[in-house]
Amino acid sequence: MVKVLIINWKCLLDARAGGAEYYVRNLARALIEQGYRVTLLCSRCGQVHDKIEIDGYELPVHHCGTMYSIHLVAPYVAKSLRPDVVIESLGGGVPYNTTLLNCGRYRILLIHHIHTLQYFIEEPLHRAVGAYVGELLTTLHRSAIFVTVSRYVKSEVQRRYGIPRSRITVINPCTDSPKELHPKSSTPTITYLGRVMRYKFIDHVLYLTKLLKPHIPELRVIVAGRGNYVEFTRLRELAMKWGIGDVLELRWCVSEFEKWRILSSSWVYVLTSFREGFSITALEAETVGTPVVAYDCGGVRDCVVDGLTGYVVPWGDVAELAKRTYTLVTDSKLRTKFSTMCREWSRLFSYRNFRYRWSRLMDSIVSTI
Repeated sequence: MVKVLIINWKCLLDARAGGAEYYVRNLARALIEQGYRVTLLCSRCGQVHDKIEIDGYELPVHHCGTMYSIHLVAPYVAKSLRPDVVIESLGGGVPYNTTLLNCGRYRILLIHHIHTLQYFIEEPLHRAVGAYVGELLTTLHRSAIFVTVSRYVKSEVQRRYGIPRSRITVINPCTDSPKELHPKSSTPTITYLGRVMRYKFIDHVLYLTKLLKPHIPELRVIVAGRGNYVEFTRLRELAMKWGIGDVLELRWCVSEFEKWRILSSSWVYVLTSFREGFSITALEAETVGTPVVAYDCGGVRDCVVDGLTGYVVPWGDVAELAKRTYTLVTDSKLRTKFSTMCREWSRLFSYRNFRYRWSRLMDSIVSTI
């Protein structure tokens, strides 16, 4: 049996888990179903688990280092586990350098997004500089197989690291419809749901609320998620300062059931992030027929079709963001049309297609082992 080691920055059950962890969870499930012996290696932060259950399958887990030292320790632990294939999941941008110790016969670099200036928005200066320089180590991994989550990330990997396009495979994230669908709200509801971090620029959603409040009767705006609680507190204070507390709901750490209920009942989903390799939450909104209005932030165009499943506006243009959101909220026929297209479009990103694409890639590798 072929042994596959997946290295990821955070544990899949970590409270700060995001899109990279969601992707890795589906990847581990797909590989286990195809008969591979899969193990996860991640940092030792928060609660430590020796195994994780994924849809009835058990995924063994090894922990090493902290969130900042794992890149130094992981290659040695990976070497001791003697895998056939190593998949480095670069949700944090910096590679784990298993190539330097010749870990595994084949190495796959799974790149979720290129962080660039995002480090300097979210991290203290010394960590930001270290991470930015560390990310450049990707250039040492030219012999690896590259997988990106979107066409945008593929173009960035080619441009920044000089990797030929022919050596980069795009395998988008996947999502499937929830088991239970919820009806649309009877009142205009706009939602942001996702990680609460500074680089998400959720304060733009609050400013959007301030602009639309006088023009949309019974307006309701929901901001829900988890991540940086300091940022969440800042948003709460900002809402009070701008006088929008009567129409804005801030929710911390909603359940999976509540997540789908919010997305299903919303009229419009808004995304104001500084950079996205691909927005899984935007795709989830489309899955339940909720149009998306998003900033043009990298890979968002891979999951939002401008003029069909929503609108993509220039980054930072809150006025245009508000204009497009207002159009969808007030034009029920247009919103219904977009909602239908959202459901059709999202079917292309099913788990079945995701598993098939990874199966083809792994089969091409395993045939030579």
